[in-house]
Amino acid sequence: MHQRITTVALYDTLGPDATRFVCNQTELITIAVEGGCVGKLVKMKKEDQDGKMSRLANLISFDPISDDDRNAAQAAGITMYHFDEIVQKGRDAYA
Repeated sequence: MHQRITTVALYDTLGPDATRFVCNQTELITIAVEGGCVGKLVKMKKEDQDGKMSRLANLISFDPISDDDRNAAQAAGITMYHFDEIVQKGRDAYA
């Protein structure tokens, strides 16, 4: 099996400017995060003035996702997934 995945580390301790820079430089489309980072990334995408977060389209949370988080993400142009949903999609694809 061949995957087209590149892993990029994002450290929230570096702050939003560094996160935006990394997202822009790597052209990230999907980010997998802990639940506590969902709101921060959605806010960054929503407030993106210079297009550095423009390619971000998917967030995968390892923690439960509230309806408020899903709605906020959708309003910012991001599709939210829980990690278990991604695992199930993979199982369904090979069933």
